[in-house]
Amino acid sequence: MPIIRRRGASPDKIARRVRANLDAIIDEETDEIVREAKQIVPVRTGALKRSIRKSERSEARGIRGHVNADDIVRTVSTDMPYAHLIEYGFTAGDTDVAAQPFLGPAVRAGQRRINGRVKALLARSVAEAKR
Repeated sequence: MPIIRRRGASPDKIARRVRANLDAIIDEETDEIVREAKQIVPVRTGALKRSIRKSERSEARGIRGHVNADDIVRTVSTDMPYAHLIEYGFTAGDTDVAAQPFLGPAVRAGQRRINGRVKALLARSVAEAKR
């Protein structure tokens, strides 16, 4: 049976186009996640806010959120020892202290933006490769 080949978009060509832009998308959105987390974190002394940072390694200590696409991973984290108490809340004796999430919401919003940008990038790359 003969092999029918389509002209235009080869998977390798599309993959190269996508990969060339994926790193930039992840970096930009991770920077935005850091900005968002710093905007919504409750501030008393400012130490927790100042401790929120991005890294390319997933071994960050403390509370963290990972953002990834393909094999590219970025981590947004804080190493403040009380960060998890703010993020998730806690009970002290008879007092329940409500959670004030800052990292989780920022990471989830960032991952949604990344997913949308990657879908748009894929569509654009396929369209360009077909030309």
